[in-house]
Amino acid sequence: MGDGKKYFKEGMKAESSEDWDKAVEQFALAVTENPKNTEYRLHYVRSLFNASQMYMRKGAAFANEKDYKGGYDAFRKAYAF
Repeated sequence: MGDGKKYFKEGMKAESSEDWDKAVEQFALAVTENPKNTEYRLHYVRSLFNASQMYMRKGAAFANEKDYKGGYDAFRKAYAF
């Protein structure tokens, strides 16, 4: 097992481009490899929050366009985070 640096670095790239799904995945892998690293955990939790907010906005946009299936799917993803 490594120290999570590789995953953390990839997570930071995803975070800077606001690719929240990928950021969550990469930070989760970093935390798995190094669970005591508070910086990894902080970025993981932050990316979870931002991913959830992104899907909430998408869900609201779909609902406003009367695309209720798209809205439902986006809200479910937001809840999953």
